Amino acid sequence: MKKIPIVEMLYDPGREDREFIEDRSFCNLSSGIFAAIDGFSAPYSYQNPPLLFNGLSGGEMVSDIVVSTLAWATPNSILKKLVIKINEAIKTEQANYGIRLDDAGSLAGASAVIGKIGNNQIEIIQAGDCYAVWAFNDGQIAFTKNKIYETDLQARENFAYLMKKHQNNRLKAWIEHCPFLADLKRKTVNKEQRAILNGQLEAASCWQELNTPLQGLELLIVFTDGFIAAEQMADEKIMAKDVIDLYKARGGAGAETGLKRILAATRAIQRMNIQTSHEPYPEATAMAISFE
Repeated sequence: MKKIPIVEMLYDPGREDREFIEDRSFCNLSSGIFAAIDGFSAPYSYQNPPLLFNGLSGGEMVSDIVVSTLAWATPNSILKKLVIKINEAIKTEQANYGIRLDDAGSLAGASAVIGKIGNNQIEIIQAGDCYAVWAFNDGQIAFTKNKIYETDLQARENFAYLMKKHQNNRLKAWIEHCPFLADLKRKTVNKEQRAILNGQLEAASCWQELNTPLQGLELLIVFTDGFIAAEQMADEKIMAKDVIDLYKARGGAGAETGLKRILAATRAIQRMNIQTSHEPYPEATAMAISFE
């Protein structure tokens, strides 16, 4: 395995009163496995409280399954088999609670970027709205494609409409938005290329699988959707360059650098769109791996 001198990790809850912590990250240099995970519960509101799994929200339960499974990995583990095992464990846990596995609108799940650093290359499996961007010493930048932008845009536009309808009453807008969101999941999750790790076996035919050589690799950043403002995801190429440039930027004394610098820029954009977002400051998780 190529030497990894620096691993930087970041988590930000977005708000102090967050009830459930559903984002997670994982890195084990011994096995070469790393991940950024964005767990989520089935849509819920105070009128329809979330189902708890032994005291955990659905998103927390799923994220815990991902992390605990990856923790058992070894250098000989096959990445795809690991992710399939994770998805099967999520299926089993939800089936134990009597949840219909054919109804994506009722399932907890996770978006994730899960990777493995080998001797000559990095393997990556990507599902949902977690992403990876990486840069080479010669200036080339690559990234995982955003396969669900249009679906996410539908959800954002519907919530913006409901905020206007309910005169910026976020609670009323969210209550009406939940059925729309559940139905959108039923129509799109684990169909074509919108993979989600929610226990549905179809996920394995929808997630992205790719690899990149270690030769000349300088920097790899993986992150959940809250780390980058939704508006920035319209063009992955521009987004990837912005992420790499901001990470490498150097400011004066006291200036934010690295992942914190990127998050500060993201929060500024989110602040401008606070009136139309269902969650103004979402959880944000990111990991940067710098290579010699």
